[in-house]
Amino acid sequence: YGLSVLPKTAIVDPIAFVLKANTPEPFIRDIVTYGADHYEVGGANVRANIISSVSKLFGGEHQVRVSYMPGANDRPNLTGINYITIHDTGNTSGTATAQGHVNFLAGVPGVSWHYTIDENEIVQHLPDHKRGAHAGNTTGNAESIGLEMAINFRADHYRTWQRSAQLVAHLLVEHNLGMNRIRQHYDWSGKDCPRTLRNANLYPMFMELIQFEYDRLTIYSGYQFVFESHNPEIISNEGRVIARPLLTTTVSYTVHITNASTGYSESVTLYSTIPGRLAY
Repeated sequence: YGLSVLPKTAIVDPIAFVLKANTPEPFIRDIVTYGADHYEVGGANVRANIISSVSKLFGGEHQVRVSYMPGANDRPNLTGINYITIHDTGNTSGTATAQGHVNFLAGVPGVSWHYTIDENEIVQHLPDHKRGAHAGNTTGNAESIGLEMAINFRADHYRTWQRSAQLVAHLLVEHNLGMNRIRQHYDWSGKDCPRTLRNANLYPMFMELIQFEYDRLTIYSGYQFVFESHNPEIISNEGRVIARPLLTTTVSYTVHITNASTGYSESVTLYSTIPGRLAY
């Protein structure tokens, strides 16, 4: 008799997932945010100091505010939703928030994309299936959803990137796309965009954030992950470093993991060392 060898079933371990996402030593980086395109205002290059989060998972809720640009529903349909295209706004003005770009799109014909993300919110300008003009390439415009990440000089850029990664993952899952369907604006037209991420050599980091959010929605789709900071003066319940301490400090946070369909309920406490302002 022949012997059948069945493939080993992968073990879904949400605690191992949270441990893998933990960042024991958040990185600090001085970067340049790049502004000024021909149609934008207030776009000077601005230096920024960023610090990452204590986890590669974003502890904030995923919410989208719909504020369609004029004529959004009258635009032609995409020929297919086959890609997600990543941009940044190229505008470092302090008013260049998600809402600021709602206002911008209301007054500038010929330019359009689907979502703008800033540190505080995601705003949708076009239905996903409608065609935007953002990629500088026929296929990119006809087959992709365009996302613009706000890089205004007042923003918490890392929080914007985390919120953007969460959105990208949701769109991939919603439209049955894999990680290989993410494109930069650069990939379509050769434009140096998203310029701030690209020039800081942080685009691979951004892709890693997307991967964690994608895995949360696919492999760990039945689980809820709720963050609780034990040092709220330093890190928020989203896992963001909101204030660097004077001296290097080890902080802790707990992730509460539940699965309503199975009754699973576990918590894990993790630690991260935050570089102090007087000691790196």
